[in-house]
Amino acid sequence: MAIFYIIRHAETLSNKDRKIIGHGDSPLSSKGKLELVKLSKKFSGIKFDKIYSSDLGRAKQTSDILIKSLKYNNKIVYTKLLREIDYGKFSGLNKDIVSKKYPLYHKDINFKNPSGESFKELYSRVIKFIKRFEDEKKTYLIVTHAGCVRAIYSYFSGKDFQDNIDIHLGHNTVLECTSEGSMHRIKIVVNN
Repeated sequence: MAIFYIIRHAETLSNKDRKIIGHGDSPLSSKGKLELVKLSKKFSGIKFDKIYSSDLGRAKQTSDILIKSLKYNNKIVYTKLLREIDYGKFSGLNKDIVSKKYPLYHKDINFKNPSGESFKELYSRVIKFIKRFEDEKKTYLIVTHAGCVRAIYSYFSGKDFQDNIDIHLGHNTVLECTSEGSMHRIKIVVNN
């Protein structure tokens, strides 16, 4: 049975300002770093066979902070496959302004962000990555982004991604996903 612990990177300065980051980057906020230290306690006693992380700076920074408390001795594997959706020309803009001008933004999985990708493309990329490890009898930690977490949540819960495109999954949310053959289970753990 494969076990995946899925987390979103810690809060960034751009998250606080409601800016769209996508493939861009923003440093972690002080609050994000503090919450991450608390969140790391959820993983005490868990031996991870492998840690995979998005290669974007905010996820790398999150992984680096986590690894100190996990006493994980292997290298973290950074991959573009776990990157946030490519928002293209929307990157750096305010979410509320974009939502008003483009009503399908964050509402339709087929809406392709100008010069970027759609949530449908994101889902395909992320789930293809996860499926590579489903038959392994290992425990994984995946550090990624909100869009990817929503895609993984949809896959393991058996729910349509369209219905989950905008669900709230905070920076302190952990998904515990298990895969045994075609059976999937998911548990949401929130750090309070």
